Amino acid sequence: MKFATITGGLLGLSTLSQAAINLTHSTNPDGTVNKGDFVRIAWEIDETLDLMLSFVKKEDDTRKWPLGHRPIYTMWGGLRLDEGKGSFVYNIPSDKVKEGQLYGFYLEGKTIEESPLEFNNLTEWFEMHKWTPPKKEDLKL
Repeated sequence: MKFATITGGLLGLSTLSQAAINLTHSTNPDGTVNKGDFVRIAWEIDETLDLMLSFVKKEDDTRKWPLGHRPIYTMWGGLRLDEGKGSFVYNIPSDKVKEGQLYGFYLEGKTIEESPLEFNNLTEWFEMHKWTPPKKEDLKL
């Protein structure tokens, strides 16, 4: 009985500062993301956090960009959300991205304590494509 109580207590302590941020984004049916697309970013958090969501570009120079990416645009910051799911639709800016480059979405969360802990997550990288209109034969029913 003591072992179970001690183990349960230790497990409880180990999860106190282990907030989780799950982050995903939508793509076109063919798996691509194009300039000008509207992309839905979805997340799930397991405690109340102050959040900041950014659109980022992958960077190989980690001396200049220690996280391996640089921000292109921050949609919002300081948004306090309770645990649960949320989503946001972002319009990929055609003038700020380059075809063939890798991009992603970065969500950072801070706990609302006096000494906040920081958590973050990054979506999988996606290559930017140029939007091309569908061919006439693709539009036939």
